[in-house]
Amino acid sequence: DHRSDHVPACCGDVQHSPDGHHDGRPHTISTASDHHDTSSTVSTTTTGTPTASASTSTPTPLSSPTTVMTTTSYFSSSTLVKCCILNETHFYAPGEMVYNGTHGDTCYYVNCSVTCNLEFYNWSTPATTKPPGCPDFDPPRQENETWWLCECLMAICKHDNTVEIVEVECKPPPMPTCSNGLKPVRVMDPDGCCWHWECDCESLLHGVQVNGQAVALPYKKYGLQVYQSGINYMVDIPELGALVSYNGLSFSVRLPYRLFGNNTKGQCGTCTNNTADDCVLPSEEVISDCEIAADDWVVNDPSKPHCPQGSSTTKRPTITTPGAGRPTPPKNCTASRLCQLIKDSLFAQCHALVPPQHYYDACVFDSCFVPGEGLECASLQTYAALCSHQGVCIDWRNHTRGACSVQCPAHKEYQACGPAEEPTCKSSSSQQNSTGLVEGCFCPKGTINYAPGFDVCVEMCGCVGPDNVPRK
Repeated sequence: DHRSDHVPACCGDVQHSPDGHHDGRPHTISTASDHHDTSSTVSTTTTGTPTASASTSTPTPLSSPTTVMTTTSYFSSSTLVKCCILNETHFYAPGEMVYNGTHGDTCYYVNCSVTCNLEFYNWSTPATTKPPGCPDFDPPRQENETWWLCECLMAICKHDNTVEIVEVECKPPPMPTCSNGLKPVRVMDPDGCCWHWECDCESLLHGVQVNGQAVALPYKKYGLQVYQSGINYMVDIPELGALVSYNGLSFSVRLPYRLFGNNTKGQCGTCTNNTADDCVLPSEEVISDCEIAADDWVVNDPSKPHCPQGSSTTKRPTITTPGAGRPTPPKNCTASRLCQLIKDSLFAQCHALVPPQHYYDACVFDSCFVPGEGLECASLQTYAALCSHQGVCIDWRNHTRGACSVQCPAHKEYQACGPAEEPTCKSSSSQQNSTGLVEGCFCPKGTINYAPGFDVCVEMCGCVGPDNVPRK
C-alpha cells in the first residue's frame, strides 16, 4: 500500500505546515492529475469535531474543516509530475508527505495520494507526564531554582527542562565611612563573584590610671612618667632606672642590676643573672615549674572580679610530681606555623644577639595550650622588640599573613622600626635625635605629630586656630 509507506510510526520530527501555521482554519488546496485540459472542481466542507483514531498502528483518514479544490488534467508523458498543489505555492508528488506534526496529544499526518488527493491521518500519542521544572538535569532542578555554573554565571530552571543562563553584573558599591576611623576593607561575597565593603571592628579597652583615676598621656607626676611609644605603653621611673612596658599582649620590666640585684621576687623572678632560680614561691622555695609558681603570686584586685582571688586559704593545684618542670605540649599538637618564624631566616641577624629558643618554646606552649587566641603573636612581638633593642630591626608582621597585623588610625601608618620618642613640633633637638627603635603607628612621611597629647599629624608647625587646634 503506497500510503502505509509514508505514514510514520509516531510523528517523528515535528515539521511546520507548508503555509507556516496550522490553526484549524479552512485552506484552499488544488491538485492536478494526468488528463487533458478539461477541469472539474469538487468542493467539500466538513463540520463537527474530528475524532482521533483509537489505534496507533493503523492511521485513519482525518476529516478536517478544510476546503479541497481538485483540478484534473491528463498528460501523455509517463514522467512523474507533482500533482498536489497547496495554496498555489507548494507542489507535491504522489506519495509525498505534506505535513507531519502534533497538536496536544494527537499526531497529524497529511499525504499526497497516487490519485493526487490529500489524505489526512491522525492518532493518539502515549501520554507521558514529566515532573515540573528541569528533571533531566543532574541533579534534577525545581522550577525557578537557581545555581551557580561557575563564578558570576548563574542558571535558572524555568520549565520543561528549559534553563536560563544569567551573567551576574557586579556594580562596585560606594565606599562607606567607618565610624571608628579605619579604612573600609574589600571582602568577597560568599558566591565568590562580587565584593562588598566592610568596616572592621576595633574596641580600645586600654587606658592608664594613676591611683585609680584615668589620666591622659603623656603623664608626669609623683616621680614617674607614663607615655606611649609606638604600640607600647611605658611607665618610666627615672630615679630608680625602672622601665615597664605593656602592649596589650605582653609586658616587660627592665631594672638596673646596681639597685635590684638579688632584690626582687614575684612572677618576674630574681634579678641574679641566673634563670635557674627564677621560679620561686613566696616562701622562697625554688621550683622548676614557673607556671605553678605563678599561681602563688595572685593578688586580690577588686577592680578585676573576673580574676582568681588569692587568699591565705587558697591552695595551689595538686601536683603529681612537684618540680617536674614545664608542661609539655600534647603529643597530637601541631604548633602554629607562626612559631617557626622565630627560628627561620627572618630573624637570622638577631639569633646571635638574642638566643631564640626560649621564645620559640613559649610560642609553642601558647599555641598548643591556648589555641586560637593569637598568643603566638606575643612571643614574636617580644622577641622582635628585644632584637630592636640590640639594633636589629625585623619587619616580621608582613610574614604572618594578617594573623598578627596592627590596625592604625586612618591618619597614621604602621612602621616596624619607628622612633622610640616620636618627634613633635614641641620636641627639643635632642629628643628628635633619639636612636631607639620601636614598632607602632606614626605620622606619615612629610608630616609630624603636633604635640604630645595631640594625636594630630601636621605638615607645618606653628599653624593653629583660635581654639589652639592645629590646622595644617
